[in-house]
Amino acid sequence: MFSRPFEVGDWVVLEEQSGVVSDITLMSTRIQGFDGEYVVVPNDVVSNKTITNRSRQGQYRVPVEVSVDYETDIEHARSVLAEAAETVVSQYGFARETPEPEVLAQQLGESAIVLEVAVWVDSPTARRVMRVEDELVCTLKNACTAADIEIPYPQRALSTRSDASVRVTDDTA
Repeated sequence: MFSRPFEVGDWVVLEEQSGVVSDITLMSTRIQGFDGEYVVVPNDVVSNKTITNRSRQGQYRVPVEVSVDYETDIEHARSVLAEAAETVVSQYGFARETPEPEVLAQQLGESAIVLEVAVWVDSPTARRVMRVEDELVCTLKNACTAADIEIPYPQRALSTRSDASVRVTDDTA
């Protein structure tokens, strides 16, 4: 703890615990999670764990995954999603115009093509990131709806062999 990796008010991630540092004493560090719950972590535990201080990074990348139907024209979807992300950036003074919002193909999923849309937030705080993420999700969904880009539900196709038969009986009577 002598290195002072964080201060009161910093947004930190300590393994699976994420929140804002509310108090630092000689023996422990108190972190308030985003659900309002306080966690007291002994400083000897803190000193042996990996700590990410998101408040000191200067900027933070906010990614949101959007799944689109396999029939979708990917370049059209990228264009619609990029424009929607730029709309969100223009609404918040702390969302960065540079680097520009990104739309990247992530994977070919079971039911959809997964695209990642990301914007950057300056001087990140948990509240700023959550506000931008919330607005980004809503704006992306509305943009897809307006552009007739289908966001598919996970689906399973069931098939049987032509020579197979299934007999169903009701033994409850």
